[in-house]
Amino acid sequence: MEAHAPTPADVEAAEETLHDFEDYETVMNIIKTVTKGGLSLHETEHLLDTFKKTFDKYLEQPYLLDSHLGDVVQALLRPVRSPACTDDMLHTCMGFLVVVTQARGYKLVVNHLPHEVSDIEPVLRLAERTAPDSFELRPTSYMLLLWLGVLSMVPFQLSRFDSGDSNTKPVSKRIFDVIKANLSAVSKANSASSFLSAHFITRPDIKDLYFDDFMLWLQLHIDTKKEVQTINMLSALAMIFKIAKRDTVTKHAHKIMALLIEKELFHSKSIVVKKLALKLCQRIGLCFLPVNLASWRHLRTVKKLSESLAVSGELSEVAFPDARENEEFDVPEIVEDVLDKLLQGIEDGCLDIRWSAAKGIGRIASRLPKAFASEVVSSVFSMFEKKDSESSLHGGCLALAELGCRGTLLPDQLPDVVASVLPCLVFDEQLGKQCRGSIVRDAACYVCWTLGRSYDPCHLSPFVNAIAGTLVSVALFDREVVCRRAAAAAFQECVGRLGTFPHGIEIIVVANYFSLALVQNCYLHVSLQVAKFIDYTQPLIWHLVEKKSGHWDHSIRTLCSRALFMLTVDDPGFVRQACVPKLLDALRSRQLNTRLGALLALGEVVHSLCELGEKRGEAVEDALGGHAVEVLKELASNYEKGKLFSSIGGDQMKETFCFFIYKLSISHFPVHKSRSVLDQWLSVITQCLHRDDSSLRANACAALSAFLQEYCQEEADICDEVVTDYLKGLKSATEGVRCNFAHALGE
Repeated sequence: MEAHAPTPADVEAAEETLHDFEDYETVMNIIKTVTKGGLSLHETEHLLDTFKKTFDKYLEQPYLLDSHLGDVVQALLRPVRSPACTDDMLHTCMGFLVVVTQARGYKLVVNHLPHEVSDIEPVLRLAERTAPDSFELRPTSYMLLLWLGVLSMVPFQLSRFDSGDSNTKPVSKRIFDVIKANLSAVSKANSASSFLSAHFITRPDIKDLYFDDFMLWLQLHIDTKKEVQTINMLSALAMIFKIAKRDTVTKHAHKIMALLIEKELFHSKSIVVKKLALKLCQRIGLCFLPVNLASWRHLRTVKKLSESLAVSGELSEVAFPDARENEEFDVPEIVEDVLDKLLQGIEDGCLDIRWSAAKGIGRIASRLPKAFASEVVSSVFSMFEKKDSESSLHGGCLALAELGCRGTLLPDQLPDVVASVLPCLVFDEQLGKQCRGSIVRDAACYVCWTLGRSYDPCHLSPFVNAIAGTLVSVALFDREVVCRRAAAAAFQECVGRLGTFPHGIEIIVVANYFSLALVQNCYLHVSLQVAKFIDYTQPLIWHLVEKKSGHWDHSIRTLCSRALFMLTVDDPGFVRQACVPKLLDALRSRQLNTRLGALLALGEVVHSLCELGEKRGEAVEDALGGHAVEVLKELASNYEKGKLFSSIGGDQMKETFCFFIYKLSISHFPVHKSRSVLDQWLSVITQCLHRDDSSLRANACAALSAFLQEYCQEEADICDEVVTDYLKGLKSATEGVRCNFAHALGE
């Protein structure tokens, strides 16, 4: 089965996908021009702008830069390392180097910075004379701090580089002063300052001299009234706790944790402060836990190639062969405090905070004793009890995914995981004029992706059909392209890792990255191909009826009804027996969107079932069912009694009901002898024509044409009444209304 042809937009997107650092020559030519010198300020700024635009192309695929990253960095630093380098050349080269760092990230760029001993003194001198508060010199200050951080890792005692002059400060003291000056400055170069401070202060020859004093200094300078300074201090502390030896930092951990709580940094209005506080908090907790991962974790088996080829009967190896046994131990109270803050963090209103907290929970739980970790997992499951809280559901999904990645979710907990995640895959609500739920659905797809990677087919076999059906439904029918592609990626991962998803390869071919780009293509083309596989026919149809027919977005309701018309052919029995009763119940809903969607969907379903019945020689009553026919006959009367055509949303109801009349008319719905029903239908059409609205007019005119052609061929009196009334409408004082009746008479 072939996928639907890609659209021009898909082809364009595919052509724009980069496969290599194609602009390497351009970049090197720009660097060569800049490092020659002699350029005016205007020329330099123009080249810098071109340089930025070139690297912006790689922001979504920064790994393409890796093969030439070292050449670019070295070319920019070559003139800086020259004794003849001027200040202007220094600032220019550092400005260009910051662009490279922003594109690829400082963690990779520092690997290519020179780390020769001879560079320590020149770089330190440049850092000392670069004002950290200067806005114009921020790029220079940032890169010099990173470079100095790399140089501070040289495996020689820094005292060897001292001049021996009693009037000259030691190199270590000079670096220490640079660190304190930059951390105290109102500058956003906190990542570079933290990188330098952590690697310098944890040196074996430095920590005995400055470590305790520096930790105290950092704590004293955490001031909630000075946000930037607090960010710098927290960033430095977090980096120190990341790379320092445990016995060095644990003696400060309790005091720092108490300070975070006392200053209420976990409830700060600043997202960055709150995120750094949580990051520091989790690293404090990790200091009191074993270095090795817990032995009780679920470890997925990794088959050898010989096993796959049925050549050898050797036992499979575990996915983490280096994991060591860790005995049961008493969890320190501070770890409980850390977990409490992290569990609060996954309910935070900010996505970044939830994501950081979820990763912290995963890291800590993978080192806890089994019983304690089970309590953590139970606390995460409790997040799903708050079914209307987007933050709780999203944070819960992220936490489950992180726990699953690290093997902390045991196979006997998978039923609870699946039961919690499947509703999140379809969580979609309207909140005022905004929608919410896309991040929850995306995170739920991440959980499914994790399940495919972390568990064996035997563990997931009871849930394969439920997960596969829901993922395919989301991949085809979700409103957001991000969620559609996330679901498709999770489905593909499960197909490749598990091999138990029905028709997995065929569906991956059809529902690919490009075919899912346009929602119309998903509903009207790709879904038809996937529905041909019997395992997915009913899940797709039911998903449309239950989740999309009453969607808050009108365009989704319309696409849903059109898709149902085409999908009904694949399983008319299921549609008649299960879906029609569901839609009939939805007609009585108090929610306007639900009623509108039910009318649209029923109109299309009735039309499709009646067409199929006509081909088989069945009466409409047999094709739909007698109960459904009677309910639809009384529908207009019930809506009039309930004043649904005149209350809030009445115009939308009348417009949609006109579409419903049109569909029933072309389906030869049996109300030919029910004059009261015909009069009610005609009344709805006429009411629409009295409104100055082009959309109402179009639907009313289409309904009128089909209505008269089907039901008034032998009812001349109805036609006469229509013509007489509509001629009066031509005399309306409103121009739009006159146009409406003129169009109607023309039909």
